[in-house]
Amino acid sequence: MRRYQFVHRKISTLTFETNHVQGIRNKTGEIIKGLEKLKQDITILTETKKKGNGVEILGPFLHFYSGVPKEKRAKRGVSILVKKRYKRYITTWEAVNENMIKLHMNLFGKKLCILGIYVISDDENAVVREDLLGKLNEVIVEIGNSREILIAGDFNSTTGEKINDLVVGPFGEKVINDNGDKLIDICEQNSLKVLNGYFKHKRRHQYTWHQDTQELRSIIDYIIARQNSGLKFQDVRVFRGMTVGSDHYLVNAKMLFL
Repeated sequence: MRRYQFVHRKISTLTFETNHVQGIRNKTGEIIKGLEKLKQDITILTETKKKGNGVEILGPFLHFYSGVPKEKRAKRGVSILVKKRYKRYITTWEAVNENMIKLHMNLFGKKLCILGIYVISDDENAVVREDLLGKLNEVIVEIGNSREILIAGDFNSTTGEKINDLVVGPFGEKVINDNGDKLIDICEQNSLKVLNGYFKHKRRHQYTWHQDTQELRSIIDYIIARQNSGLKFQDVRVFRGMTVGSDHYLVNAKMLFL
């Protein structure tokens, strides 16, 4: 009689999200409370308006932040909150500029690079936008193919919706703006995909930005990964309950490390 040996592989889960906070000052307690309630592991915060670069402890999280020098006016700012229990998995991090932050982890047997980014809107300085998106592409190329990539933040980009496409999924908006065109180009060049559009939800769980006075809604905050990622993404959706005084909603991704 032939005997078969079954190998049980351990599967680990992780929640990864992004939230535009329009300034972190005086909101820290509310942000931490909301993330704890939603049981979030790693979070990208955009437009923190926090000056300088550094690491601090905020409750159960390590807070890595990147902003302008303290003598300058804080306009942008991005940061990454990581649950303290993952501290030993962090290898390096870099405050790239006030719009971008990078963190490397060796997590659950995977080498992982996390990028947080805040892209300025279409109506701002075109040269500055070009430089920022060019820097994003440069950083992605430098990472190479040896790591999983997770990119999240406010891209101020609308990327449309497409069927049978490797970059953009069928569940999005029909419109594409200039930032969106450029983001799609970056994803195509680096074999990445915008995950939001590959998961079907009610519209209220897709729109990441709202302006109620003019009844405007849009999808401009994204989570992006490799097209051939070794991670299994179970879902990407918006949680409307956590707005922390902002006109953006939190975007959440659930993934499995197989």
